[in-house]
Amino acid sequence: MEQFGFRGRSGRSFDARMSYRQFAEMAELHRRLVGQVDQRVGREKAILRKYIAAIDVALRNHPDANEFFARWRKESGMSDREA
Repeated sequence: MEQFGFRGRSGRSFDARMSYRQFAEMAELHRRLVGQVDQRVGREKAILRKYIAAIDVALRNHPDANEFFARWRKESGMSDREA
C-alpha cells in the first residue's frame, strides 16, 4: 500500500501529492475489494473491510477528490450512481 501513499498507523493516511493515475488505481482497488467482501468469511472479511475503509478515507480526503472521481467515473464508463 506504500505505492498509494499510505504511511500505516504512524501518521497521515494519504499523500496529498498522489497523482491522478495513483488515485484511479486506488479507486479500482477499492471497487474490486468491495466486490470480494461477500465471498470472504471471518478474519478475511474483517481485514478486507479495514483496507476498504482506509482507501475510502484516502480517496475522499484527497484535495482533488471531486475532480479525480469525476474523471475516473468518466474514463471507467460509469454513471454517478455506480461509483
